[in-house]
Amino acid sequence: MKMIETPSSFITVEMLKRLDPKGAEFISQAHINAAIASVRNICGWHVFPSLSDSITLTEQSGDTIILPTKSDMIVNSIEVYASLSQPEGGQIWSTRAGGEFMAFPGGIVKLVGIHLKPGYSVNVDFEHGFGTLGDSVDSYPQDLISVVLSMASRAAQPSGAITVGGISMGATTGITPQSHEYRILDTYKLRALP
Repeated sequence: MKMIETPSSFITVEMLKRLDPKGAEFISQAHINAAIASVRNICGWHVFPSLSDSITLTEQSGDTIILPTKSDMIVNSIEVYASLSQPEGGQIWSTRAGGEFMAFPGGIVKLVGIHLKPGYSVNVDFEHGFGTLGDSVDSYPQDLISVVLSMASRAAQPSGAITVGGISMGATTGITPQSHEYRILDTYKLRALP
């Protein structure tokens, strides 16, 4: 799995305090960043905010490609290359050279005028994610903000574990989502591509 390396301090303590003054009382920026990193790793992509991304797909065929996103997207460019071992080796199709495509929700892109074959690779530059960097916390999905706030709050609390003999019991602390939070995150999680 690819580690997600994108800005994590786009949600600040001040933003969360405006949203929930009591719930964000003891949270630090480090707690927020850790919660966001955990959400991104569970979901398998950066989720929020909207950022530029570049990907090379190598196992595509037909006229449709599927990009790893669950959000709306803006496709900036697509380039198709044939393997140099093939007769048509090199770049064979590009949006910059007039190639057309249609984008659909869920990361689905239909290419017009080309049929992908084994050995072709597709380079895509696109923007995707929820909310806009620099906007208020209200521009991000509120269910995700709620999960980040809860996870960061738990991470900020001292451990409530009790140890009796060799058994230790206590409330969940740290950056692990609780079961109801996993159900929310599951709606943003990437699935295996066909």
